[in-house]
Amino acid sequence: MPSRFREVLSASSVSQLVVSIDVQGLCLTMYPLAQWEEMEQRLMSLPSLHDSVRRMQNMIIGNAFETEMDGNSRISIPPQLRKQVGLDKKITMVGQGSRLEIWSEEAWEARFGEWKEVGPNSLADLPDSIKDMVLF
Repeated sequence: MPSRFREVLSASSVSQLVVSIDVQGLCLTMYPLAQWEEMEQRLMSLPSLHDSVRRMQNMIIGNAFETEMDGNSRISIPPQLRKQVGLDKKITMVGQGSRLEIWSEEAWEARFGEWKEVGPNSLADLPDSIKDMVLF
């Protein structure tokens, strides 16, 4: 666990974490257990008769794995999850508020490159509520 994330988790007394596949299937997401439980409840409250909702529930909840940081601030990620998103030796961890994304270094660089190419043109696709948001 990189020190900047380890420090935040330690300051919050968080040691139990849940790792699952991101909804787009490109990376893994890691949540403190309390945030995971809230998200899991929200996902399970959605109407599971809709195929797309059911797929999302199966993908995210069905692949959830509870883990805990050890004394050296390491976590264990099951081989099947690592395989699903192509995690090998080099990874990139990206903070996203109450969760972390875990990418293979290669996938992160490719995805970030795609986002950079789209650049300001992608702002047209944003919902109006976000367009008016002021970022400091």
